[in-house]
Amino acid sequence: MQDEGDRTRRAIIDWLTDKLTEPSCPLTTEEMNHLRMVTAYFPEGRETADKIDRIFADKPALRQSILLSTIVTCLDRLL
Repeated sequence: MQDEGDRTRRAIIDWLTDKLTEPSCPLTTEEMNHLRMVTAYFPEGRETADKIDRIFADKPALRQSILLSTIVTCLDRLL
């Protein structure tokens, strides 16, 4: 069961990476850099991700699941 979860998470991460880096993606490198800079003024999102990294550093599968669930939560808010 764990192997299936690992494969699923990896597939999601790979898919998101492919979609965000393909040439037709409206999110350009410049826009990505701009959004990263926004965290300098509003660091709560980055701090949350850093906290997840620290707390779950020794549990990579759980860390991936929590970070992916955070992405889904953020997308839900945008929709």
